[in-house]
Amino acid sequence: MIFGKISYAIQSLVKSLDGKHNFCPSCGSSNFFFFGGKSFSKFPTSLRNCQNCFLLYRFPITLQSESLRFYELEYSQPGLTTDLPDKETLSNLLTNNFLYSEKDFSRWIPLLKRLSVVIGRKIRVIDYGANWGYTVYQLSKLDFISECVGYEYSKVRSSFGKNKLGIKYIDEHDFNGTFDVVFSSHVIEHMYNPSIFRKHMDSLLTNNGFVVLTCPNGSLSGIVNHSNSWRKSWGKVHPNMISDLFLLKLFEGYNGSIQDDNLSDLSVNILLDSCQTAISSYMPTSGNLLALIKK
Repeated sequence: MIFGKISYAIQSLVKSLDGKHNFCPSCGSSNFFFFGGKSFSKFPTSLRNCQNCFLLYRFPITLQSESLRFYELEYSQPGLTTDLPDKETLSNLLTNNFLYSEKDFSRWIPLLKRLSVVIGRKIRVIDYGANWGYTVYQLSKLDFISECVGYEYSKVRSSFGKNKLGIKYIDEHDFNGTFDVVFSSHVIEHMYNPSIFRKHMDSLLTNNGFVVLTCPNGSLSGIVNHSNSWRKSWGKVHPNMISDLFLLKLFEGYNGSIQDDNLSDLSVNILLDSCQTAISSYMPTSGNLLALIKK
């Protein structure tokens, strides 16, 4: 752990001095202001706010090669996010369909079922950032979903999902505009270039298809309401803080809204109604953003 922080600090210092990557990783703009800073060892990194696309990004930025290496070899979070379960643990999870576990995604069922009703048939879903397949496995069991597949950056985790859960994964060359819903939970904040997310949605979704996106709240209203907890939300694991302003810019031309991550019946109704008009923000203050976006 200590060696990793020192290594990261040295890499950050070298990149900050070479002057080669002094731009927003999403839109390429060099117009920014400093939002905050934090230190790894004795070497500072900074949080910048792009004045073109409104992304809050860590500087020095993460390069594509660094991102791939990190998620294949270094990425570690407590619990089942990165800890691949042993045979006995996995058997218990599958037997109970992950119910009451930390990876229980049943709270999303009412919203996804309503989307099936709106679309008027069983829906084809992709979990964007599927990790080792726990969400795909659960969604595949639902009778209103015709097929659910995964897209995953890490080959180690997708291999586990294929071999242990029988999950189907696809790559970018399979993105052919045939998905009714893209579900993405806590992924975009990890991406070295989050503008790729929009490009992938354009390629994945059918006309009038939906994106269900949730991520940590990097909006100013969220930061204010959560005091200094935002300082823990960015760093090597999260090179970006995603705000409603960034998502509004990213999804220009789409419909929908960005709200608190409340999945009550009333909230779901508001989310669905908002898909009739251009994307807007309800200035969410919860710890996570929830966006329902219609192509």
